[in-house]
Amino acid sequence: MWLLLLFILIPLLEIWLFILLGGFIGIYPTLFIILLTAILGTFLVKTQGVNVLKEIQSKFNELENPTEPIVHGAMILFAGALLLTPGFFTDTVGFLLLLPKVRRAAFFWLRNKVNLVKYSSSEMSSGDKNKYSDINKIVVAGMGGSAIGGDVVYSLIGDEIKIPYFVIRGYNLPAWVDSRTLVICSSYSGNTEETIEIFGKVKSVDAKVSAITTGGRIGQLCEKYSFDRVIIPSGLQPRAALAFSFIPILFILLKLNIISNNFLVWLVSTSELIKHNRIMYSKKNDDNPVWLLAKKIYNKIPIIYADSDILNTVAVRLKGQICENSKILAYHNIFPLSLIHISEPTRRTPISYAVFCLK
Repeated sequence: MWLLLLFILIPLLEIWLFILLGGFIGIYPTLFIILLTAILGTFLVKTQGVNVLKEIQSKFNELENPTEPIVHGAMILFAGALLLTPGFFTDTVGFLLLLPKVRRAAFFWLRNKVNLVKYSSSEMSSGDKNKYSDINKIVVAGMGGSAIGGDVVYSLIGDEIKIPYFVIRGYNLPAWVDSRTLVICSSYSGNTEETIEIFGKVKSVDAKVSAITTGGRIGQLCEKYSFDRVIIPSGLQPRAALAFSFIPILFILLKLNIISNNFLVWLVSTSELIKHNRIMYSKKNDDNPVWLLAKKIYNKIPIIYADSDILNTVAVRLKGQICENSKILAYHNIFPLSLIHISEPTRRTPISYAVFCLK
């Protein structure tokens, strides 16, 4: 109703102002003022828009909340539309929105008016088949690239999650898994033998189950027993689908109110960084550091050291990529264990190694 009134009243107001000002200064000066404000407004929108885009990029790079500059950008776009619309009232509002102090005041007013709804484990959407309000343990079951997704999640949120979180590989289910445990069965194909075995054992102890898969047998079992599942795109090698393995887990934990939404900011900035770097890393010349690394480890056995538990996940992932994509042996370890288990044998074994450390 209010929108309809604005569409009616604003044109009437503009016509009245046009007639009023035209009567004072004449028709041609009035038209000149309208044209001048449009040109000046376009210039200001362009310059301020560039500044806001730089601020948004800076927020992403520094992993800070970009909400305010994004809203400023939207208001600048709206101001540009008003300034390009012939009229004195719309030009006045447009110029006001180009003032940073006015935009900031509008932002705080909007922020106070918008009610943010927070999901909790007891307020699932009607699309969820099961309730998870009493969960006190998380288990991610998978193999290969699907399991590494669980490792990546813990590396990212390990300092935030307040309940036990485990990644298991293989056929065996820990004896402590019970009805208050959420087991996330992650299998890209949906036909991983070990994960299907875990699925059956989980059902027998009445644990909560959800799955991340493209379908397959696990997808069919979820449908049969009314378990929740996240269907991810098919047609990829599982090792190339890492994002589809760990990002759904993050959103599951977010929806259960187990972690905050802080990861959303760096998720966007990281994706932009990957898009930028993949161009450089695909070049077959010495300007590409990955190309240089490949030349250094050629005809050698790579040994990857990590200096922390977080980077150990990266070492596991890198070792797996070298083994599966390059079809060569590779090993990894974490300090200080590597000093005991690997350092001495590598000095005494007549094999060519390529040793590098992640830190």
